Amino acid sequence: MNDFPLSASDCRDLLSGLPAGIVLCDARDQVIWANESFCELLETDPEAIVGADMSAVLGRDSDPVRTQVDRYVVTSDSGKSRWLECALSHIEAENGQVGSLRIFTDVSAFESRQKGRVATAAGRDPSRLDSKSGILNRQAIVQELSSQVSRSRRYGNDLTLVQVRFGPVSGSEPTEEWQDTARQRIAEGLKGALRWADFVGALSAVEILVILPECGIDAAYGVIRKVQTALADKPPFQGDDKIDAAFATTTWDIGDDPHGMLQILHRELQAADS
Repeated sequence: MNDFPLSASDCRDLLSGLPAGIVLCDARDQVIWANESFCELLETDPEAIVGADMSAVLGRDSDPVRTQVDRYVVTSDSGKSRWLECALSHIEAENGQVGSLRIFTDVSAFESRQKGRVATAAGRDPSRLDSKSGILNRQAIVQELSSQVSRSRRYGNDLTLVQVRFGPVSGSEPTEEWQDTARQRIAEGLKGALRWADFVGALSAVEILVILPECGIDAAYGVIRKVQTALADKPPFQGDDKIDAAFATTTWDIGDDPHGMLQILHRELQAADS
């Protein structure tokens, strides 16, 4: 507390009554105070936040090169996910050390109104759906990819993609019925792996794209493991032919565009096939 220009009592007097979530951090980016509104957003007690690294509270590392307004998906103690928009200000103490003040606004209601979230949300618009599996169709998932890349350019948000390409284990030519059933099974396997903020859609009859906003590569590996487990647990269909699935991942970086990211995934899957 000695390296920070405001005392805890000063913070309470100035900020406790505000409806927005307020968090003050020291020079090491550890929480030294959070108001009631922020604790309510996370459905937790101040004691669970104070002293914690801000990266742990937010679920990912804070990036100093990001813009001053950022967005995070945070999960409360009850498991509920929320989109929080964060405005960051730096505060310099007399000894030259720099702390920070963050103001969080819950924008979940706005985000949830965006078309084409997970398939259950997109189900209200049949024109955006793959009729066999219920996930987004190619046009809709590519549109969402473009939207998420644009958001990452504006805010510097993390963005990770997973592409699944599948076929019969036997290597035989799949029928249209086989493709439809396999696509549906993979979509079902994804349901338990995705948050409401994620997107899943069919790029083709044998390719599915998963978009993971606010997530790094570790989240992609988690999705892959869950799909592999789900497929392994499913009984074969159409005889003894199980689903053979290949996976590719990539994360957004400065300068990346939707087409380029899809090309990276395509090359990775081609390399896996060779």
